[in-house]
Amino acid sequence: MGPGGPLFTAEFSIFGHEFVGMSVAGGPTFTDAISLSLSIDGQAEVDRIWDALIADGGEPGRCGWCKDRFGVSWQVTPIQMGQYLGSPDSAVREYAQQALMRMTKIVITDFVK
Repeated sequence: MGPGGPLFTAEFSIFGHEFVGMSVAGGPTFTDAISLSLSIDGQAEVDRIWDALIADGGEPGRCGWCKDRFGVSWQVTPIQMGQYLGSPDSAVREYAQQALMRMTKIVITDFVK
């Protein structure tokens, strides 16, 4: 539409990642069928991002997923998690997988026995 009309598309950036959103009248609402995934470096950054996403009506989920106040699903995962889930030691991998299943927000130190 022209100037002053309803917004149909919007381009925006989140932490340096470019997105395009579309407004479709009568379109579907947000569901868990899609989530945005953020690879975060370190626990302090995981905590900061997680807390910001669940603030003002958002809600924590399981295994690093949460919803923001608009109902958008996010997965907030530290890049350090990969060293445990991808370990060549099967005992470390299994422990990390079990630990992950018990988490809401991911806590890196909980992957270590």
